[in-house]
Amino acid sequence: MTAVLALDQGTTGSTALVLSDQGRLLGRGYREFAQHFPSPGEVEHDAEEILRVTVEAAREAIQQAGVTPQAIGITNQRETVCAWERGTGRPVHRAIVWQDRRTAARCAQLKKQKKETLVRARTGLVLDPYFSATKIEWLLEHVKGLRKRARDGAAARAAGSADGSARKATSSTGKRRTSSLPCRSQSPTAQRTAATKPRRNSTRDVIRASGLRQAGPCCRSNWCSRQARSGRSGS
Repeated sequence: MTAVLALDQGTTGSTALVLSDQGRLLGRGYREFAQHFPSPGEVEHDAEEILRVTVEAAREAIQQAGVTPQAIGITNQRETVCAWERGTGRPVHRAIVWQDRRTAARCAQLKKQKKETLVRARTGLVLDPYFSATKIEWLLEHVKGLRKRARDGAAARAAGSADGSARKATSSTGKRRTSSLPCRSQSPTAQRTAATKPRRNSTRDVIRASGLRQAGPCCRSNWCSRQARSGRSGS
């Protein structure tokens, strides 16, 4: 039987569904994870925990279904930001959640500098801490050595993702929610927002939603599937 594993990585938990090619539900798994509030207005997630509970939910759904999925589809927190070491895949800081407001002052500063019109023209989005660009800038400025490691290619940053791999694919609509893709471009190497200038190594492959079926492996799907089938969890 042909089946697909669908992962919904949400703000408070991860849901896994195994669906047949006819859309019939074959198996379901769900796990919650902790919310961290370091200071008022700040919200963080442990990316390692997200990976662990997502694998557990996937394993549960696959065991219920009794089939091996031929594909994995992922939907997640699009504006949430995570940075990780390329060599190990380990996060260098907790993920900064879309709800987080720590960059409100920075957004206000950019507005005062008359950058809002530029940002809106290039990205189609308003200047707001909700979106990813200023979160990426915050990580680069506050995690010791991260800016140099990112420049040297030793660390990577992803918006709208809680995992790290060499090959990613996303629809252009998802990428634009991060403030890092111009609103009229489909190119993954398009010019970034001039106000915050996140570097190119944070980019995943950007394609039209209708072309996702042609994309390569998404995230760590093969690894995740093997972990789920073997009964192991963690990273």
